[in-house]
Amino acid sequence: MKLSNSRGVIVFFFLIVIILLGCVSSSEVVRAIYASLNPDRVMWISLGGFRYPRFLKPIIRERFPQSKILCGELLPGPDGKFRYLKTLRIEMYRKIVDWIRTYDPKQFIYLCMESSEVWEKVFGFYPTNRNELDRLFAERIRELWKH
Repeated sequence: MKLSNSRGVIVFFFLIVIILLGCVSSSEVVRAIYASLNPDRVMWISLGGFRYPRFLKPIIRERFPQSKILCGELLPGPDGKFRYLKTLRIEMYRKIVDWIRTYDPKQFIYLCMESSEVWEKVFGFYPTNRNELDRLFAERIRELWKH
């Protein structure tokens, strides 16, 4: 059964997007998702890049010594968490947003745990405060329930 046959709405939270060469591409994941559902059922999609607090690095290395997850260009951000360089995150988000938009140009997508600068460079705007972000969510909910 395709998800598009269900009566509910669907939300996607891609909160640990990782940049690794030779892995399944996000474009393949997006294609598989949209092949399995009706885009009108997707309430929103959340994107967030891989990040971790400093204390996790030795734990990750100990538990997963063969993993290449920590080999990327990860630097501490203002919150103290290690994350990909801003330019890499912006490029990554833009690509994923473009892939999603090929299937649903009006899909509501938001960035989790990202600065206004990153929002601006990915979407051309940013919510100036929590109320504005809440308004965007409310608009999407009203839009979806009209169908």
